[in-house]
Amino acid sequence: VKWYFDDGFTDTGLALTHTYAVADTYNVCALVYSRCGKDTFCRAIIINDTTKTVHTLTAPDYSISVYPNPARQQLMISCTAPIESVVVSNAVGQLLQQYHPKAATHIADVSKLPPGVYIVRVNDVWVRRFVKE
Repeated sequence: VKWYFDDGFTDTGLALTHTYAVADTYNVCALVYSRCGKDTFCRAIIINDTTKTVHTLTAPDYSISVYPNPARQQLMISCTAPIESVVVSNAVGQLLQQYHPKAATHIADVSKLPPGVYIVRVNDVWVRRFVKE
């Protein structure tokens, strides 16, 4: 796991602490590598008092799969956490499809999309590319 602390510092490890010099809101991200690829998980951390606030950061225990890739008719999305939202956009970021499945798996109908490269964003956290044949 590689951590990005939004203050210019990074670190690696499964669980660690980080000290901020200035009270502020920081967008802390963990880049997690797994056998399925890599996932990025970000969370806003509010530091009110740098002398008293301690945050212990742990990597999320989630993995996501998007297949088949390339896809023709359907795109299967499965996650070890409940899927709250799925957004499919084209390569320039235009929203094409949006779903709210509330389940650990979702099948997106991509049959009407023209051939090309697309982006699927799950739970506003995980981003994957897929090719539509």
